Amino acid sequence: MNIHNPIEGATVSPEDIDKEVYYSPEIAKLEKDRLWPRVWQVACREEDLPSIGSYVTYDILDDSVIVVRTSETEIKAYNNACRHRGRRLTTDCGHATIFTCRFHGWKWNLDGSNAEVLDRPEFGTMFGDDDLSLMQFRVGRWGGFVFINMDPDAVAFDEWVAPVAKFLDPMEIDKQRYRWYISVEVEANWKDTQEAFMESYHVTYTHPKLEPFIDSRSIALAHGEYGHGQVRVLPFDEHIPGAHLPQRKSPGDARKIVYENIRQQAHDIQSIFSDRDAQAAARVLTECPDGTSYVEALAAAVKLMSEAAIAAGAGWPNMSMEQAYDAGFDWMIFPNTIGVLSMSGGLWYRCLPSQDGNPDKCVFEMYALERFTPGSEPPITRKHFANWQEFPDLPVFLIADFINTPEVHRGLKTRGFPRPYFNPVQEVTISNFHKVLRKYLYD
Repeated sequence: MNIHNPIEGATVSPEDIDKEVYYSPEIAKLEKDRLWPRVWQVACREEDLPSIGSYVTYDILDDSVIVVRTSETEIKAYNNACRHRGRRLTTDCGHATIFTCRFHGWKWNLDGSNAEVLDRPEFGTMFGDDDLSLMQFRVGRWGGFVFINMDPDAVAFDEWVAPVAKFLDPMEIDKQRYRWYISVEVEANWKDTQEAFMESYHVTYTHPKLEPFIDSRSIALAHGEYGHGQVRVLPFDEHIPGAHLPQRKSPGDARKIVYENIRQQAHDIQSIFSDRDAQAAARVLTECPDGTSYVEALAAAVKLMSEAAIAAGAGWPNMSMEQAYDAGFDWMIFPNTIGVLSMSGGLWYRCLPSQDGNPDKCVFEMYALERFTPGSEPPITRKHFANWQEFPDLPVFLIADFINTPEVHRGLKTRGFPRPYFNPVQEVTISNFHKVLRKYLYD
């Protein structure tokens, strides 16, 4: 297997990061004015809009957007405010054939045009039909995600998403569907909350049960506004997860390492791999001979998982091992969407600033995607918790992250903490994120 080693090009020169970026009300105001109105951002997924008239209300600080399917092939986004007095037309998600203001009964069609103004003759020539259409925002679609942008002068979506599409299109994320979905309120800034999921440098100490079966010594690469993590391979054919651990006396049985990695993610993390994957991968324990290398065991497991998925009618992406390695396992899509990925599923995060603009709080959304046999997708109930401790079924591995994040936020505000230092190999995604953020806020 001939895969290049990109570690030499992984480093992004660190810049001084003012720690106040995580808690300053002035920075939060800059983000409100100069970041969120100007960026492409995930509003929902296409399966959230299954039929014509299905809509999702996407709120970001004071802005509110109606994302609605207007035809089998078209999705539009409108400013969520009545043109009369500004009352919001929708909340949450649902289905409509027409949008009606519950204050004075003004109505809009799905195409954004005005359908009715109560007692319109009394307004005389105050406005024409064109004046009453809902303000329309730009929409982009990739990988099953629906993006919106409120800036008419922003870069074209296809150009913006191209670096991600180049690596991830072969993974066919658009064919994955929700497995579960939760959101939690966190007492930390949206940036330091999501940064724990933009690197695997913390895995060795924070998630020791995962470490023997994955290689957390990743390298991170920056691609414009994006960053992604790859397994560090020196060289790939000698790669043994957990080999750097002091307690690892011998490489261990590669078959068990491969299987346990897939089993943990399918069952303990409840994402990234499916139960079907775990059942198929278990066959490497008996069908691969003793002494099988890690690379050989991994290739065998992927082959078995693909055969099981195809037999179940779920399909499998036509993606080579080289493409899978280049795609990596962790992607940060600026500004606030992160995915930990495999060929059959993924664990996704979206972090939103607190609706009231409080920089010491945020809402952290987590959802699993999986490649299902069509028609077998589970019904999704979106569960929201004011505190992660209220969620009894929270995947165990996330508990340490939810304990750490508020403590990070409190610690960086202390008088004696001058600034963060980011690992120039494993945390490039974070340093690159701050570079891009700075451009939006100050350029």
